Amino acid sequence: MHVYSAYWIGDCVLTNKDEELLLEILYDPIGCNNGNVIQAIPSLYKVNKSAGEKYIRYYLENCKINEGGPLFGLLFDRFQDDSNLHQLLMENSVRFAINNEIESCLLKVFRTSPEEDIFAYFIRRFEYKNNVVNESDYLYYECVPISAHMLLVNKFDVQKSKRLFDIALQWNLNLEENWRIESIARYLIAYLKPSLEITEDIKSIYLQIYSSCKGNFLHVRRLVESISEFHNKTKELICLVSSILEDARSRFANDGGKLKELILRAREAITTSGGKQGTPGKPFPFDIRLKALIEEVLPNYEEHSLTYRILQDSLHYVNRAISRETLFEKDDW
Repeated sequence: MHVYSAYWIGDCVLTNKDEELLLEILYDPIGCNNGNVIQAIPSLYKVNKSAGEKYIRYYLENCKINEGGPLFGLLFDRFQDDSNLHQLLMENSVRFAINNEIESCLLKVFRTSPEEDIFAYFIRRFEYKNNVVNESDYLYYECVPISAHMLLVNKFDVQKSKRLFDIALQWNLNLEENWRIESIARYLIAYLKPSLEITEDIKSIYLQIYSSCKGNFLHVRRLVESISEFHNKTKELICLVSSILEDARSRFANDGGKLKELILRAREAITTSGGKQGTPGKPFPFDIRLKALIEEVLPNYEEHSLTYRILQDSLHYVNRAISRETLFEKDDW
């Protein structure tokens, strides 16, 4: 198996005899670990693409969920412009978590794929997660990476990333009411957002979607909830929340429960940080920045407006957080 490792084969010429030996070993890899098998698969694909593709499909159906990434990484390293491999990736990588290797391969395919095809791929991952989430073997399977630093579309063309996010937001509005499904969907929205903060262009996307769904409370609630995924708080984010909330105030004025829920979601959109980082015993830098931002924009809103009320509540919230950390510093450091 070592003889046929993709690391050694390089530009060597392989013959039919090599193909026979590879097929015999790969389908009955006694004494070989999967690492050696993975390294030999590109050699089979090189000598016979049809036989190689057939075996790749067989391997991907039977390997462990952490073994798909290394294979795709090695294949794309050797044959990155091969359209058959692109199709294999789109059809057979759903059951594997998106690690760095698979993400790198996906980006090579996505750069020439329509936004609709890209999102359809993620819908398949989303549906797979919903189907296997209760199976112990897939306890740690995630349809998209959930680490704060993971952001797919910042490696895309800017316009393409915005169109993809637009599709994702509109899809999110029509999901069934189910806390587990909504939770998984939030990770997908976060992964596909075009940037870490609300910009004027992203604000325009939100307002266009809001104009088409503003009479539907569930849609409006989900739209406001999704703003929470932007953890870098800006004036544009507060302006967006204000625009939606002040309009929704008149639409849901006769239903105090719905309006109260929107107010709660709006405050969360302003104050949600994801994971905070800072120095033990000191106020979190996120809280310091948010306090300064709210104090800067608060005078721009009329005192009787919902936005002013929410900003005041948010300011009280962040001041309590800062005081709590300051007291902790005095008592324990």
